Parts: sequence; structure tokens; C-alpha cells
Amino acid sequence: MQRYCSPTMTFIYGQALGLQSEFNTILLTSNRATNIDRFPFTPLYEKEKTLSERFYRFVHKALGSYALLSENQLKYFEDILVKENIKVIHAQFGPSGIEILPLAKKLHIPLVTTFHGYDASELLSNKRYAHALAELFDYSFCIVVSEHMMNQLIPYGLRQDCSRVIYCGIPVNKFHYVERMPIFQKIKEGKAITLLQISALVEKKGHRYTLEAFSRLLSTHPNCTLVIAGDGMLRRELEAYCTELNIEKKVSFVGSVNSETAFKLMKDADIFVHHSVTQSNGDKEGIPTVLMEAMATGLPVISTFHSGIPELIRNSINGYLVPEKDIAAYTDAIIRSFSSPETLHRTARQTIEESFALEHQNRKLNQFIREISYE
Repeated sequence: MQRYCSPTMTFIYGQALGLQSEFNTILLTSNRATNIDRFPFTPLYEKEKTLSERFYRFVHKALGSYALLSENQLKYFEDILVKENIKVIHAQFGPSGIEILPLAKKLHIPLVTTFHGYDASELLSNKRYAHALAELFDYSFCIVVSEHMMNQLIPYGLRQDCSRVIYCGIPVNKFHYVERMPIFQKIKEGKAITLLQISALVEKKGHRYTLEAFSRLLSTHPNCTLVIAGDGMLRRELEAYCTELNIEKKVSFVGSVNSETAFKLMKDADIFVHHSVTQSNGDKEGIPTVLMEAMATGLPVISTFHSGIPELIRNSINGYLVPEKDIAAYTDAIIRSFSSPETLHRTARQTIEESFALEHQNRKLNQFIREISYE
């Protein structure tokens, strides 16, 4: 069970394909099924709320309920689950688990809910959501994408004996290791140094701090450029900030990219930056898969001590970590990465191959589903 499937949700699509390789897997969505060309899957069933049903949901939320499916949706999904003889329901994100919980209980089907980020951070301040989580945790098995997230949810009723940490992985064969000229050698020869960030243009991705650090960097290393890939509501604001900092000629916004273009950008880059921060509404990352992709190519990666990211990046061993919003430390880490040893780049690749490969994580997911289906 999932909300299908924004352009950044390659990790959900990868899990779905992994499940389909072993199980009779169907996808249900309670929103409009978009991006089918990017994420084709069969069978896929959608049942979007009508305008009147959205009003019904709004009223019930105002009265204290949370994340309700309409009666029409419940009946539609119930018929499909029965017809397909579904043995386990897997809900992506906490709100989807809460939505499908009444139907899972009615049909006595085990439910697994995966938490990815905002559903284990921002939403926890909503008392209705927290109350609904307690009921969900009483019935559902759970998957979290980091140890940090597990610890965040335990006070809300998460049962560790019924839960697993299963990282989102990446297809390592699509992000192979790239031999690059050492950055210190490029500096010596007067060649341009390219920094890259790929992410949605939203607050928690920390682009303002990247731009501030980059502005400082240019004062001592004017031969650097910054490429920002991705789109979102902050694009105009960030472009205006570049103008304010007088760095607009050094920063390129290239828009949304697919995985093939992302790899090409990584192949041409020298450093990957991703300054994750806790958003003003409390929203946090899980572990951004784009960091895994960059590490797989051997790029030196610079990120923050944020959420589950330290479970991926070991500071100065396979990448660099700095405190959130610490511009001086961020700038210093970028400069230190100019002389990062080849062993750091190789260790980054090794980390992904051994612990964050999609195939490996999907095997863990499939094993968990098998254990649940046989109970």
C-alpha cells in the first residue's frame, strides 16, 4: 500500500520491484497514480477521493480522526485484496499505514508499515497522528530506515520485537566507480572544481547553507562552480539568494533529473554536497539515497550530523560530516575534501556495496515479509 510515486521516490519503486521478484505483488494508491512512465508497474490500482470524500475526510480529521480512507475506497481496496488473495499488506509511510489499518484488521491480514522521514519527525507533533500511531503500532509490524528513526518512534509505542531497520538501498550497477583526477592536481593545473548537489529544493536539504559556504569558498578558491539539480518551491528564492551573494554566475540550476542524468552529473563532478537540516516544522531526513549514489561513484561527500546520515557516512573515513548550519565547519570540510585520499573514495564505494546495495536490502525486506506471512 503506498502513495504512488513522486519523482524522488526511486527507493520505493526499487523496493516494489524487489518484492515483485519473489511475491505476487500488487500496488494500491489512494492518490492519483502519476509518473507511470518513470515508474511502470503492473498491476497498479488507484482509487482517488472525490471532492465530497475529501470534505468528509476533512470533517473527520477536525473531529479527531486521522488519515481516513473513504467508504468507497475501503470497499474498492477490500475487493482487490480479497480477489488477489493478499497475505501481507506493506504500507509506505506512517499515514498510509494508518489509512489501511482498519481494512487490514477487518480482513485479518498482517500489516507492515515503513517509516521514511517526515512521518517519524514532523508529524509526531500532531497529537491526532501520535494517537493514531499508538493504535497502528499495536497491530502493525514496522520497518524504519535508520537506527535513529527507531529511537525516535519507540516513545510513541513502536515495538522493537516487531520492527526491523532496513535501509533504503541503491542499484550499485547504475552508479559505478569513477576514476577522477585528484582535486589537488586540478587546483595545481588551474582547472575548474565542480561541486554538486542533487535534491528537491526544499528547506531540509539545506541549500541556503550550501550557497553561503560556497560563497565563502570562492574568496579563496575562485575556480569553483556549483551545480544544483532538482526542483521545488524554493527555486526562485534560492536563485535570488545567489544574486544577493553575487555568486549567480558560478551557480547553475539544472532542474529535475532522472537517475541516468544524475549519474552523468556525478561523473563530471569533483565533490558532492548535501547539507541536511531539521526543517522549521520539525521534518527530518531518513538517509538520503542520493548520498549513497554519490558515494558509490567515489565522490567525496559532505553532509551533516543529521538523523540517520551518520549511519552511512563515517566522518573523515568515507566522507565528511559537519554540524547542521555551521557554515565555517562546512566550508572547512569542502576545503579538506580537496586533499581527500584515494582510500576515502574507495571506502565510500565499499560501504555502499557491502551495506547499502538495493539487492542486499531487498533480500532483508523479502525475508521479513516471508517471516510475517508464515506466522
